[in-house]
Parts: sequence; structure tokens; C-alpha cells
Amino acid sequence: ALQARAGRRPLPAALTTAAVCAATTVAATVTAGTGYGWIGALGTPVSPRNWALTGLLGRATGALLDRLGSGLAPLAVPGWQLLGLLATAVAIGVIWLRLRLTPVYALGLSLLAVAVFGPAIRPWYVLWGLFLIAAAAPSTSVRHRVAALAGVLALAVLPSGGPADAGRLVLAVCGGLL
Repeated sequence: ALQARAGRRPLPAALTTAAVCAATTVAATVTAGTGYGWIGALGTPVSPRNWALTGLLGRATGALLDRLGSGLAPLAVPGWQLLGLLATAVAIGVIWLRLRLTPVYALGLSLLAVAVFGPAIRPWYVLWGLFLIAAAAPSTSVRHRVAALAGVLALAVLPSGGPADAGRLVLAVCGGLL
């Protein structure tokens, strides 16, 4: 998108970006020595019933279809996930090509769209976008509010997705005191 804004035609800019992404993926995988097995694992959720919007809508639609006796119930979750990916693509296209935002702010909004419409969600997925929005939003008021929200979310939820229990809080305080 930045190359297109700089006057380059959209197709060569998109092809250049795709080539850089592919080269980076190959280089990172070769350097890590893990092989390409991680690509197949991308479709494996950490938990089968995560709280992603598309998963919730898919399970609700599937339950309704099941109750109505439809054989389409098993397709509800994948269908909503596909709609979520399409919504993500549309949102990112609008953010980068229509709104003319600064790159950091646009990236923050794009990452937030991926987190909201994606097939799986963990609290830190939202943080990736919030940190960038807090740093680059055009309005000082928005920056302050988003920074406060990101701070609360970062401290309120563990990487596992659940709240901290007493033992983990004691461990965190002891680690902080060190």
C-alpha cells in the first residue's frame, strides 16, 4: 500500500510485497530449522471453543441449524470463519487504500481487524493492534484512552487467556520485586 501511495502501480506493488513476504517466510523457516510443519499447524486451534467472534457466531448458528434439523450445522463454524476472513480483507483494504491514514495507525487498525474477525482470539492478539493505535492515533484523546485500555488488558489477562489466580499474582509480584 505504501508503494502504491508513492506512485507505483498497484499490481507491481502487490507482487513485490508478496515476494518479500514469501522470501521472509522461507528465510525464517530455514533459519529456525523447524521445517514447514508449522504451516499445517496454523489450522489447529489451541482450544476447540475459543471466544473468537466468528467461532461464537458459528457455534450459535450451528446449534440453531441443528435444532431445526438441518444437515448444514457442521458447516456453520467454517462458514462464519470464511466470512470473518473476508471481512478482515475488506477492512484492511479500506484502511490502507481508502482512509489514507499514517502507516503505524493503519497497521494498528489492521491488526485489530485481524484479531476481531479472525478464526481464533487470545487477549494479546488485540494488544498488538491497541499498542500501535495508542502510539499513532490522530487524536490525543483516542491515544490516551486506547493506551489505558491496553494497559488494563495487558495486566488483567495472562497469555493463557484466563485471569490470574492468587499464586500467579504472588509469583508476578515476587518477579517484579527482583
